[in-house]
Amino acid sequence: MKSFLNKIFGRNEASSEVQQESLIKQSERRILHQIQRWREEDKLDEAVDMNSLNIQLKKIETGQKELVLQLDNLSESIMDDDRSEMDQLWAESLIVVLDVIEDFYRFVAATPDSPYAEQAQIMWQTAQDSASELDIIDEEGKIFDFRKHITEGTDCNLEMPNGYVIKTLKCGYEYKGEVIRRASVIVNRQPND
Repeated sequence: MKSFLNKIFGRNEASSEVQQESLIKQSERRILHQIQRWREEDKLDEAVDMNSLNIQLKKIETGQKELVLQLDNLSESIMDDDRSEMDQLWAESLIVVLDVIEDFYRFVAATPDSPYAEQAQIMWQTAQDSASELDIIDEEGKIFDFRKHITEGTDCNLEMPNGYVIKTLKCGYEYKGEVIRRASVIVNRQPND
């Protein structure tokens, strides 16, 4: 996995402090070259404090070193956590796709006499079935559970007990028993409460 990340970020396994220093020196040369061009174009005032430029260069150098450390830590973290992070990323990516399909389905379902209602229903059901690794939280008619639901509002339905989910606005998702995103719901609230 580390070699994969190194390929992505243009580093090889033999990356060392010498290479990091080389990157820093290249950045310094680019900045000095830009300053020289500005001077030639009379865009840089003669009163530029070289000390402040040196401070900026040090900040850039420090930032580059921190970035390299963060990348190393990220690659080690991915290797240490093995497949769990990749699984989490997969689940989150799948949720993005499911959200688009769900938004389309809910839009079409809310449109009276839509010629696409049946197709949207089939597409949403197929998407749910395809995402067998994810448990979809769509619990209309069940009691509100703050671990699985987030309230987007309340409404009154006299035929349903107080505190029950009347409508799901956006499905939530569980992956391997862990709630990744809570469902956005409308909760029943009786008028006397």
